[in-house]
Amino acid sequence: MTWFTGTNVLAPIDYGFRPTALWAAQQQELIELLRKTIEALAAASAGYAPRYFEQKFGMGQPALIVRADTGDEVRVHGYIDRIDADADGRLRVIDYKAGGSPISAKDVAKGKRLQLPLYALAARDALQLGEVASGFYWHIGRAEASSFKLEKYEGGCEAAFDQVKQHVIDHVRHIRAGQFQPQPPGDGCPGYCPAIAFCWRYTPKAY
Repeated sequence: MTWFTGTNVLAPIDYGFRPTALWAAQQQELIELLRKTIEALAAASAGYAPRYFEQKFGMGQPALIVRADTGDEVRVHGYIDRIDADADGRLRVIDYKAGGSPISAKDVAKGKRLQLPLYALAARDALQLGEVASGFYWHIGRAEASSFKLEKYEGGCEAAFDQVKQHVIDHVRHIRAGQFQPQPPGDGCPGYCPAIAFCWRYTPKAY
């Protein structure tokens, strides 16, 4: 496998910064990080082959439609980072994460992490690409999959889909009703939150 090690002349132009010696060093760090994460993902992909990248749903493609018991519909649009397929055509959906925060099944149950089940549901129902057999978040910096696996959710993929659809309906219902009560995370608020100066719910994170 060959890796690009030259100077990236496009990034400073595209993002408007002056390249320095630090930028040259950062490029090498990023290249090494990407090398490790791509190799680790390849090792975790036995039996699967990449099939779709940045696959959009909605925005000119069929949207994912989530229906409430009342008959109301929510149309969800987005981009699916990666969809793999096994020899039988069953799909594995992957959502890349630059951050390293752990993602567990509890996050899905509580409605905090909805992307992956929504993307898998969109691949199956909106785009009709096939049956979803697996899925996970891939932490790029840590070069590993999340502890949450779609197929290992209690009740399997279908239970995860039902759970996330209910969260979508509930979230939209709260938005329409103007219910935006702040709820600090159980382990405290991050120091980068822009509302620190005025939020009466702010709770410092314990380190």
